[in-house]
Amino acid sequence: MAVNGTRFRGWLLNTADNRLDLVGDLDGDGRDEMLVTSPWGAGVLKQEGGTMNAVMMAQNGMRFGDWLLNTADNRFGPVGDFDGDGRPEIMISSPWGHRHTEAVGRHLQRSHDGPERHAVRWLATQHQR
Repeated sequence: MAVNGTRFRGWLLNTADNRLDLVGDLDGDGRDEMLVTSPWGAGVLKQEGGTMNAVMMAQNGMRFGDWLLNTADNRFGPVGDFDGDGRPEIMISSPWGHRHTEAVGRHLQRSHDGPERHAVRWLATQHQR
């Protein structure tokens, strides 16, 4: 349990505007992470010891290839293996389309395009400690 104003390695907890959009094993390590969004942007929180830490954060307006992060109209989930590679992806939709992302770290990069969706791979990059 944490009080509003707590920082989880950069993510500011504010239960008035933070949305816990989904929980699942986003990086394939066998432990669940949480996708959290706010008017600021999106983050992935992972339990480490007795606290949560942000293993990924992205501010609204950031582009991942041609995808523009906008938590005001982006919707996240469900989680599943949409491309058949054995790793979990997050479905993201917006008024102009949808995409799925592989969550393996803290950076997104487009991996391939299709006529109706774009796959984005979250590249494995660990926080420097």
